Amino acid sequence: MWHLINVVVLVLLMLPAPSYATSLRDPTMPPAGMVAVDANRKDADAPLVLNSIIQGPSGANAIINNQLYRAGERLQGTAIRHIGANEVVLADGRRLRLFEKITEPNKKR
Repeated sequence: MWHLINVVVLVLLMLPAPSYATSLRDPTMPPAGMVAVDANRKDADAPLVLNSIIQGPSGANAIINNQLYRAGERLQGTAIRHIGANEVVLADGRRLRLFEKITEPNKKR
């Protein structure tokens, strides 16, 4: 009798159990319907944002769209002609400026 019960229990344990984990949502994934954006994408139509300008002993560097650039490097197919104190000039004539309130002197004092 015990042998028959052990066999039945063993057979029941070997049957595939319903998988409840497959219905759980990964909490690190974006909500359904959201489109993921690749931060490293080099899209020619993406707007250029001048995040910061860093002046150092080896010259100026510009952080544009969260990437570091030096004068002469290419950005969206256009060379960076000049990096100034508060703007970047591209070879195609575009000028990227820092937020004006940051670069203006304080006139209230």
